[in-house]
Amino acid sequence: MDRLAGTENNRVAVAMSGGVDSSVAALLLARQGFEVVGFTAKLLDGEEGGKCCSLDAAYRARRSCGMLGVEHVTVNLEEEFRARVIQTFVDEYRAGRTPNPCVDCNRFIKFDRFLKVADWLGCRFLATGHYARIGLRPRETFAPVDKRVGDTMRSGRERVANLLQLLRGADREKDQSYFVAVIAREQMERVMFPCGDITKQEARVLAAEAGLPTVEARESQDACFLTAERDVEYWVERLTGEPPKRGEIVGLNGEKLGEHAGIERFTRGQRRGLGVGGGPPLYVVDLEPENGRVVAGEAGSRPISHITLAHVNILAEGYTRGNREVMVRTRYRQQEKRAVLEELEEGGLRVRFASPQEFISPGQWCVFYDRELVVGCGMIDRIGWAAG
Repeated sequence: MDRLAGTENNRVAVAMSGGVDSSVAALLLARQGFEVVGFTAKLLDGEEGGKCCSLDAAYRARRSCGMLGVEHVTVNLEEEFRARVIQTFVDEYRAGRTPNPCVDCNRFIKFDRFLKVADWLGCRFLATGHYARIGLRPRETFAPVDKRVGDTMRSGRERVANLLQLLRGADREKDQSYFVAVIAREQMERVMFPCGDITKQEARVLAAEAGLPTVEARESQDACFLTAERDVEYWVERLTGEPPKRGEIVGLNGEKLGEHAGIERFTRGQRRGLGVGGGPPLYVVDLEPENGRVVAGEAGSRPISHITLAHVNILAEGYTRGNREVMVRTRYRQQEKRAVLEELEEGGLRVRFASPQEFISPGQWCVFYDRELVVGCGMIDRIGWAAG
């Protein structure tokens, strides 16, 4: 499947969802002189497709490519998407964890399978519509990289791949670096984020000026396979053959407070849907999948001092030793908190918060920042409760 081997080119495969961001990414690259090939991945069947996976979305992507005068192809990745993203989503919820399918889609599909699609299309680069940036480290942090005899564009770029860094998007309201932080360092020399230096509003203006049919496309706020009709419960039953199991809602002391229709309906920090009336407001503070219980308590009743991460992806060196403080986010759109990163002898990484936190969910991702720089990330594996 590798049509890339031995070639030198400026062909770039642009992953086009039918939305405004990816179509503007293609527009910007075409204007910069790249040879653009647009492709749309079919991730769900016609009945299950959401806004960014529907036939209408694919049609908009194809029309956009036609207006830009670039090639467009469709690739079928349904099997991989169901196995790596939807199945993981169901398994994690059933295990009492809260998955982030958009991060998993980036890990297993966009920065893995899409790069193989780029190879198949004979493209040196892959571009997406994410609002994030890839740039060189400040010059004072590395020695000059001398050009070698026989260097080509590809070999030269590969040699300086370790000098690349992931940065937040210029539009802080739209910044998607939280989802992109799973990209591997060696992948960054092939990946482009053309929208990273502009704002969402600027993207819409560019699309309107170019007459692209995606300019009025509605933005999807949820995972593409989740709709009002096909929610978590639908996918649990669809993939396991059985509906979520009922269980008890208990207090911190184990006292039964009520019943629920499946732990898959809940995530830590959730207040709505508990159906437990009277007294102070209660929140989901923990989930016990082994006995199907949802544990409820008041805000502040179960403080968290630290978390342990698995699947750690470090993009910038020097932050996991010496108590160097970073800002961390344990959910997208969450206010960032101060913490230090500690390497563990048995592997993995501990994130120790400067002050106690609450309502952190295993299965979600913790992303660390130093101002504009994305230091790395890891999947939240275990919770460390504060003493007392």
